[in-house]
This record gives sequence, structure tokens and C-alpha cells, in this order.
Amino acid sequence: MIENLTLFLILGPALLALVVYGAPRRLYGPLVVLSSALLFSAALLAWLLHAQSVAIALPAWTHAAIVLLDFALIGYFLWVGVRQNHRLIVLLALLQGALLGWVLYALSAAPLAEIVVDKLGATLWLLVTGVGGLIAWYAVGYMRHESDSPRRQQAFVAILIAFLGVMNALFVADSIELFFLLFELTTLSSFILIGWRRDAASRLSSLQALWMNQLGGVLLLLGMGVIIWQGAPLFFSALLESQSGWALGAAAFLIAGALIKGAQMPFDRWLLGAMVAPTPVSAILHSSTMVKIAPFMVLKLGVLLHGTPLAVAVAYFGGFVFVAGAFVALARNHLKEILAYSTISLLGLMVMLSAVATPLALSAALTLILFHGVAKAMLFMEAGVLEKLHHAKSVDEMGGMLSRAPMSVFLVLLGFASITLPPFGALVGKWVAIEASAQSAFLFLFVALGSVVIALLYFKVAGYMLGKPGSQMGLTIERIPRVFSVTTLLLGVTLALSAILIAPTLVYLIVPAIEPFAPGSEIAHKGLTLMLPSGDLPFWQIVGAWLLLLLLPLAGLKRMRRVDRVREYSGGERIEMQPVTFYFPTPRWIVRAMAIIGAIFFGLIVLLGGVLWVA
Repeated sequence: MIENLTLFLILGPALLALVVYGAPRRLYGPLVVLSSALLFSAALLAWLLHAQSVAIALPAWTHAAIVLLDFALIGYFLWVGVRQNHRLIVLLALLQGALLGWVLYALSAAPLAEIVVDKLGATLWLLVTGVGGLIAWYAVGYMRHESDSPRRQQAFVAILIAFLGVMNALFVADSIELFFLLFELTTLSSFILIGWRRDAASRLSSLQALWMNQLGGVLLLLGMGVIIWQGAPLFFSALLESQSGWALGAAAFLIAGALIKGAQMPFDRWLLGAMVAPTPVSAILHSSTMVKIAPFMVLKLGVLLHGTPLAVAVAYFGGFVFVAGAFVALARNHLKEILAYSTISLLGLMVMLSAVATPLALSAALTLILFHGVAKAMLFMEAGVLEKLHHAKSVDEMGGMLSRAPMSVFLVLLGFASITLPPFGALVGKWVAIEASAQSAFLFLFVALGSVVIALLYFKVAGYMLGKPGSQMGLTIERIPRVFSVTTLLLGVTLALSAILIAPTLVYLIVPAIEPFAPGSEIAHKGLTLMLPSGDLPFWQIVGAWLLLLLLPLAGLKRMRRVDRVREYSGGERIEMQPVTFYFPTPRWIVRAMAIIGAIFFGLIVLLGGVLWVA
């Protein structure tokens, strides 16, 4: 049963994408909804039925197919580089081809491309299909506002659906050879999606994303080369069983490649450039697909890293990015750019916790991966609603938005709260993170400082939306297309229910996924009360926090109708009140310094990989 579900979740999205692309216009939308529902149902069934890891050996011809597809992708990247006269892309494509050829030549025997379905992979399938499916449905409505032809709009949504199958396969790939192919397919997908609008900005951003992710592919090949050089099989399970220094060297290269995919500084520019694409691209990249490869890789190899100098370097790198990304976001005005930098920041925290690799830290990392994915998808989708329906992109254009778009603002506030306030899973993840990082003063400082800055960032935007210009005293009923309201509300309901049921959510969703890697997370529940090593979170406090959050938007609707607002020493003259927000301008030299520090940390990880390999 699990084997059939796995096959459907990996190959099914590509087949469903073809059906969606070729469907008549009147059936296109319903088919996208049906495809999303089928994929999530299969993922949920796989999660419910999963009892222990299931290894699936693919047919022998799979190796030849993987090799063929690898070289086809590298050849395509080379063609793009030549056509666009981009020397770096050409150079990286040639380097990838040479390294892949060397790895294949050094193989003593062609290994089978094997898949291992564990509880972690099945849990991440829920994120990919649930969130990704809703984004594909949302994209049906969003792309109607684009100037593309109907057929091209269907092609866009079809690519999003096919992308889900790549991520489903990546999260259960035990063969590193197969993982590399899937890694390259995500590079191809991001290149196509970021450059979708075909204007100058889209072309430059897509090329930037291409060469940076190509560099990640080169590092993956170096990690594969280390394993082959030692005569070991190209499987994650075999790598985790090794106690040799060379295994850490291989892990360092693999992690470094994944960190680029996760847009960690100084490679954050490719993810910022993705904002030129249609909003569903940002939503899917930031929530359930590409960028989650970074914390996933570190989490997967965390047990191998635990207690080593490499773990310290990766953890400090992630902690630095958590703080630096949040600080950079404070100076931004464009809503999608603020959301992008907060993603980069929180990914750093996930990487840090995965590198600490204690059971508690890994549980906190997975909690953040899942809850951040749901929240960030909803936030980007709402940013698209504000852009398309209310023509508001920057924070300055959203003053008093509560009066004009109450439902959209409520969902944005819910997304902000789910990342910064109790009783939501992301905040509980940070709570656990503080406890897990208490062993290191620097890591503790990173978690505390980064959490404060992220909260300040979101409250800045929320305060401006709740503000009310003096000329707007009423409340407008917002008219939202059904496809926008249903998809975002489903994500909002998911966040709300998981907050109320946070105790069983962590115990039955998070802990079983981490237990096989690192048993003993010390997270438990008593009824609906969450029990952590540092203390309990009673259910009445969970409900109380949730009720207080519901009152927050009402504060923005309060009207002081019979009171004149005056200032001191104004002689009683009435003063019109206007909402304002504060910016924290970051000098360029500080931004450059952050990029340089990130590059130093990244270089240290790669250097450790080389040293451990030689040693």
C-alpha cells in the first residue's frame, strides 16, 4: 500500500499536470482542485498507514535514466548560458558535467536509485501536498489577472503541480545520486517560474537564481565525489552509519549545497529576485518547496554532525542569518520583500536547530518547518490579494487597510501572530529552541535577539495596517474572489486549529517524525495541555491567548466619535491623526558586512569539508 501511494505521490503530480495543461478551459479549474485533493488525500493516507520505514528499490534501468536526465539538464543549463552570453552559467555547467562524469567513472558498480519512506518524509508530504495544492488552486484565480494567454496560464499551474512531485521524491530519496537529479530539477523549476513574465527584470533574476543553484549542484557533486573516493555507496543511510572523518567532509559539501538552495547569506539575492515572478511562485518557494531543502538536509544529517566542529560552524552560521535577515527586513518597505527576508531569517533558525541535533532541537526545527510553511504560504497569498484587488504593494500604501480590506488584514495578522505569538506552533518552536540552545551563550543570544527583531518587524507592519487615516471612518465589506478567500481561509483555519490543539499536534505529528533519528524529545501532553521540560502550557492559557488575539483587530475598529483629539499646548485646536510607521534604515556598509560575514561562515563550512576529506 505504501509503495503504491509513494509511486502516486512522486509520479502522479507530473501526470496530473499534463491533464491540467491539456484540459478544456471550463474543466481546468475543477481539475486543479481535484488534483490537489487527490495528492493531499494520498499523503494523509500514507502518513496514517506509515508504521516503520519502507525501502523501495527501483528497477535497474533507473540508473541509466538518472544519468541521462542529469546530463540533459546540465546540457540545457549550458545552452541557456551560451544563449544568454552568461559566462558564469557556462562555466558552472561545464564544471558540473566534468564532476558528474568523474563520479560516474569512479563508480565501481551502478547503484540502484533507492527510496526510503520514513515518518519524516511522510510528514513533509503533508506540507508539500497540502500547502502546495492550495497554492496551485489559488494560482488558477491569480493568473486570470495576468496578461498571459489561457493556455500559458494553464501551463503555469501545471508546472506548480509537477513541482510537488519533485519535492515529494526529494524528501524520501535515500540515493544521493537520485537526490542530485531532484536537486537539479528544482533548479530548473525555479529558473522557469522566476523568469515567467519574460521581461528584463525576470530574465536577470532567473539567471541569478540559475547560477547560484548551479553552484549548489557543484557542491553536491563534490560531496558525492568524497563518498565515491572512499569506495562507499551513494546512500544517505550508509553515510549516516559511517563514523569516519571523510563522512563529515562529504556531509559538509552536501550541506553547503543545500544552504545555497535555502538562500542563506550571501546567497539570499536569488530568493529576493524571485519576487518579480507571479505571487504564487513566491508562495510556493517560501513555504513548502525549494528553500526547505536547507533545513531538511541539515536535519537529515544532524545526527552525524552532532557535537563536531562542523555542527558548531553550521549552527553559528544559521544563528547569524536568523538575526541578520531580520535586521535587514526592518529597513524594507515592500511587503513581499519583508516576507522574503523573514523567510531567510527563519530558515537560519531552522538550520541552527538542526545542527544542534539534540532531540529537543530537532523537534523545534521540524515544528518551525511545518508551521512556517503554512503561515508563509498564507501571507504571500494575501500579499497577492492586496496587490491585485487593492493595488497595494508597499507598507506605505496599506495605512488603514483594515477599513478597506478587513478579511485580508485579519488573515495577514493571523499569519504574523502564528510566527510571533502564543499559542501558535512557530512560537512554541522558538520556545523550545531557546531551551535547546541554552547550552551555548551565543546560540541562546541568536535565538533571543532574532525572535525580538522578527516580532518588531511584524508588529511594525501590523500597526500600520490597523491604523486609520482621518478620512476613513467606516468599514467596507471586502469583495474577494472565491478562489482567493477559500484557499487562504483553509490555511488560516489550519493555523487556528493547530494552535488550539498544539499539544496533540506536537506529540502526534512532530515527535514521531524525529524519534527514529533522535529518541527522547521530552515533549508530552496531558489532555490538551502541552508538557515541555521547562514547564507546561495549560490548555486554559492556550484558549486565553487565542481569545486575546481575536480582540486585536477589533482595537483597530474602535471609533472615538465624540472626542476631539488634541495635543498639548495647541490651544484646544483639533488635530487630525494619521497612521505612521517607523523604518530602521540599514546603511549599505552594514548590509555588505553581513553578506561578508555570511560568506566567511559559508567558506568555513566548505573548508571544513575539504580538511575532513583530506584528513
